[in-house]
Amino acid sequence: MSIIYLDNFASTPVDKEVLQEINYVMQNNFANPHSVSHELGWECNDIIDNARLKVAKLVGAKSNNVIFTSGATESNNTLIKCLKYNNNKKTILVSEIEHPCVLQSAKFMEKHGFSVKYIPVDSVGRINMDKFRELLDDTVALVSIMLVNHEIGTIQDIKAISDMTHSVNALLHSDCAQAIGKIDIDMETMGIDAISISGHKFYASKGIGALICNEKVDIVSLIDGGGQEKSIRSGTLPTPLIAGLGKACELAEKNLADDIVEISKLRDYMESELLQKIPNSKSLGDAKNRISGSINLYVPNIYTDDFFVNLQGVAISSGSACASAGKKASNVLQAIGISPKVEALSMRICISNKNTKNEIDIAIKNIVSAIDKTK
Repeated sequence: MSIIYLDNFASTPVDKEVLQEINYVMQNNFANPHSVSHELGWECNDIIDNARLKVAKLVGAKSNNVIFTSGATESNNTLIKCLKYNNNKKTILVSEIEHPCVLQSAKFMEKHGFSVKYIPVDSVGRINMDKFRELLDDTVALVSIMLVNHEIGTIQDIKAISDMTHSVNALLHSDCAQAIGKIDIDMETMGIDAISISGHKFYASKGIGALICNEKVDIVSLIDGGGQEKSIRSGTLPTPLIAGLGKACELAEKNLADDIVEISKLRDYMESELLQKIPNSKSLGDAKNRISGSINLYVPNIYTDDFFVNLQGVAISSGSACASAGKKASNVLQAIGISPKVEALSMRICISNKNTKNEIDIAIKNIVSAIDKTK
């Protein structure tokens, strides 16, 4: 039986054009891109430079500010942990609904003399701007707030956050893993100093991403070696994966507007049907300001494990994919007021541009059936 894949918050399928690009480069451009003495090395380096331009264009940045990494987790760790080497300010502000890699990196910095303060959010996951204003002072070195939440899809007012952050001469970093390829991003217009992205969140491959910083950010090498990526991230660059990331950025720029419209239609239809067919269910997150494919449906008095045993033919997740493996209560759901002591199901669904209306109809039927069996 085929599985209808609706777990695109966790990872997306690799686009066919991206896969073709990766395979072609892997077969034909196998030389080390850092070999400077022959044409094959030069060709690989040109491929990387071209991909760097595509990444930069998609997010409104300069190409020489793009540092390729293994993904957003590495990028987030690098950005936050570099503070201990070159900043006299000793306060870091993060939202309560950040990804664990941001929260844990910030917590690591407490061992190095930093104070970490947590910005609360409202019931739909938006930053509490009054509380944020209270936390801001001249000791703040960095504010890290994700542009799009990884569980409920809420989009933050990042420009307003940026203006407040810069009023105390702090840097603004945003984990954009869930935003890239799903909404328009312009670092300069939005006033973001650094962003982190992962290829596998928008139809590229796993194992590739980027840290993109403006000139105000001073990054210190955490990986020493041959001096690649301006000596910030040494190691031989994976030319095929980088080429695939560049192709994914090119496709995102081309298709984003149409994707938002079509995916939103499927999302609104599926959400409406589920809310009608599942008693006492409610939608979590900001209904007006969320990415197009996002649904997080809360159903009280349903045992999560039993539901997923009964669910057939549909791939969705409960809460954050990164948290579910450890059976920990979601920090995001707790932050928006969902008690971990109340037995309930939170279905995290994310629709992609690969899904069809027929798939959505089947998924609705199977989800409702699983709920009925679990009561």
